[in-house]
Amino acid sequence: MLAGFLILFSSRSFWLLQLAYFVAALFFLAGMDSDIIHQASADVASWIAPARALLTHQAFVSLGQPDVIDIYRPPLVPMFNAIFLWVGGNFGFKLIIIAQIILLSLTATVTGLIANRLRSGIGVFAAALVLFNPNSLSTALLLQSETLFTFFLIISCAFLLLTIQTKKWHYVIGCAVALSIATLCRPTTQYLIVLMPFILPTLLLIQYGPQRFLYRWIGLGMFASIISTVILLPWAFFVGKVEGKPTLVSSEISSIYVRDQLITLESYTSGLSIDAVSEKMKAEEAGVLRSGCNKLRLNSPDRVACFQAALESNWKSIRGYTYLDYLRAM
Repeated sequence: MLAGFLILFSSRSFWLLQLAYFVAALFFLAGMDSDIIHQASADVASWIAPARALLTHQAFVSLGQPDVIDIYRPPLVPMFNAIFLWVGGNFGFKLIIIAQIILLSLTATVTGLIANRLRSGIGVFAAALVLFNPNSLSTALLLQSETLFTFFLIISCAFLLLTIQTKKWHYVIGCAVALSIATLCRPTTQYLIVLMPFILPTLLLIQYGPQRFLYRWIGLGMFASIISTVILLPWAFFVGKVEGKPTLVSSEISSIYVRDQLITLESYTSGLSIDAVSEKMKAEEAGVLRSGCNKLRLNSPDRVACFQAALESNWKSIRGYTYLDYLRAM
């Protein structure tokens, strides 16, 4: 990425863009207090409580019940937050946000380098799209997981691009490591890990056309998947202590994500609001199950089985829609 690096970092527009971003971000931060950060952030307790538990008990356990394992969130974001809560004390929340502001700046920089690698001269524009996207800017100012997750996802994309353009296998290691770290921030990217044996040879075919060493490219993709999987195994086994089998996320959080997709799908299909659909679903099979699940003892086999049943009920409902319904929602 040296050529893209030189073009981007020699650009006065890039540095003016970064200056404008930091001025805007710090201006917003100066007007925020901890109450605003908590009120505006979605699910803030689920990201901060594990961090406080790490500082208090040095383990992924419930803050108020240290004998109960906490697997509700993946480990990286709580670890990230715990560092700044420990260093910053009463100023810890704002220190987390300052760190996220810097991370977003770095994410935009790597995006600019990728863009310049693909087409010289568009790096500043690409960086601007990241820095001043309302979603990315506002999320960086709140206690959320997206900023750290996106940073590592973009790093993995940069290594993937270098792999495609140089065909050097050691870049695959960087891609796999960054992708697994992103997955330990948010589990969404686990599907990219599974698909890497298909993604890598497909991109190489697009770049170079059919060549005799296609099997090596497939093997390279499998190598990336194996590296990522090995990095993820300790957390998968830790979650498996509760779930009964190795997995990256609990059945409870899986059921929440799938339920949210079902609510969105039903809202677009029926024309009802999200709130109206949510209320309607509370009286349906999965909603009734979920209400009972929340009353069961944390980490108990009964609670796990209950949420697994709610998850399967939601999947059954999703499978009942037509392809046209999916397209309309998309």
